[in-house]
Amino acid sequence: MDELDFAIEFHTDALGELEERALFGEADTRLRERLAAGHDDITGAAITIRLPAHGTTPPLYEATVVVYVRPENVAAIKQADNPVAALKGALDAVERQVRSKREKLRQRWERPSGDPVIQEMIEVAAAESAPAEDLDITDLDQAEAARNEDNG
Repeated sequence: MDELDFAIEFHTDALGELEERALFGEADTRLRERLAAGHDDITGAAITIRLPAHGTTPPLYEATVVVYVRPENVAAIKQADNPVAALKGALDAVERQVRSKREKLRQRWERPSGDPVIQEMIEVAAAESAPAEDLDITDLDQAEAARNEDNG
């Protein structure tokens, strides 16, 4: 994947420049090497770290990570008493969501067995494609007799 195709936006108003660079490096490594490697579904990410409210004791940092992934974006928000823990928690949550989404997309051929509408569609399709020798003639005769009674 070309780096130009995968942009990461990083915003914070609660950290110094050195801390910000270190956290951006951590997020960049995890998103590119652990999550996007070998896949082309991720198109970018946005990360925000902030102090949500003044006067809270202890001060909590809030990390929001949004990963732009096809077909639907995923997001996670985590709070912790330090920015590193908040970011790592949000990245962990996003990784779980993306991996789960990929697994579901791989298994889209599986249908829920308890859905009555899908079950009926499968039965109708099977009945329409059944060979004529599998049909029970007595059932057809009874159905035809019932139709004749309704019409006659």
